[in-house]
Amino acid sequence: MKNNKLHKLILLIFICGIMFISGCTQPSEQAPADTVTIKLNWKDSVQFLGFYVAQHQGFYAEENLDITLVPIEDTFETDGSLEKVGAGEFDFGIAATSVILRYQDQPITMVAALYQFSPATLFARAELGINSPADLAGHSVAVKSNTWNLLIDEILVLSNISPDKVTKVKTGFDMTPFYEGDVDVWVGWITNEVVRARLKGLDIVTLPFYEYGIENTDNMIYTSQDMVENNPEMIDRVLRATLKGWEWAVANPVEAVDIFIEFFPEFEEDRDFHQGSFESSIPLIIPPGKELGSLNCQMSMLSNANIDEALCNNTFLQNILNNK
Repeated sequence: MKNNKLHKLILLIFICGIMFISGCTQPSEQAPADTVTIKLNWKDSVQFLGFYVAQHQGFYAEENLDITLVPIEDTFETDGSLEKVGAGEFDFGIAATSVILRYQDQPITMVAALYQFSPATLFARAELGINSPADLAGHSVAVKSNTWNLLIDEILVLSNISPDKVTKVKTGFDMTPFYEGDVDVWVGWITNEVVRARLKGLDIVTLPFYEYGIENTDNMIYTSQDMVENNPEMIDRVLRATLKGWEWAVANPVEAVDIFIEFFPEFEEDRDFHQGSFESSIPLIIPPGKELGSLNCQMSMLSNANIDEALCNNTFLQNILNNK
């Protein structure tokens, strides 16, 4: 009897010892999250919906990242964002391809393209019968800036139309001349002005620039060359979480806009516009034959743009997304 009690006592001591040792060898608490700043190139909007979704759904937390999104404060802000990312003041930035190409001397590298095609477009009322650039001859076209003027001329030349065959009308960003019929064709974004016009009940035909030979990726994610050279693992983590956010948003557009409104309740009154804007973005984000986030690596051969050559492989980006 005494031996039985002794055996039980020894067994109890042995079990407690194992538990103590096991407790001592448990993994330590997770290290503090790495803080990452991303400089946006516009005010908070569904243009950046995948980032908000990645925050909301915990995709950044899964990568042990604490992300801060920094929108612009002024519509005409020129705060040297590319220079600041190149210098490490911000870890990542978002910019149009055309902007990055203008600053090729900066120590920055493009690592992903969120929009495979630019949303830039010409558009008109359906009753005018303008269904291709060839139909623009004899019509008036809004010109909002020199950049838009160059794009209009390029699409006309690519369509074998002399620019002098259209009447160019200098306008601002107020679409009243278009709504009142003073200008036949407006120029803007599929994700913005076109959505506004359709919400007014207009039957609109669009002529996206990318469908007529002007193919530009947009909403580029870029970082410093120092990050590429010395902390590529951080790029993997940020892209993996970010692309998951965009993938989720594309698969769940209504719920994704709900998340946007949860972040920014002041936009509730304009929900229809934000929903329309994002849904019109989806064919630009993942068009047929394109991979989410993939880079147009031919651009690096046509210019001096810095593009991470490893990320030129679509499979590489998909492997990041799938945690491979």
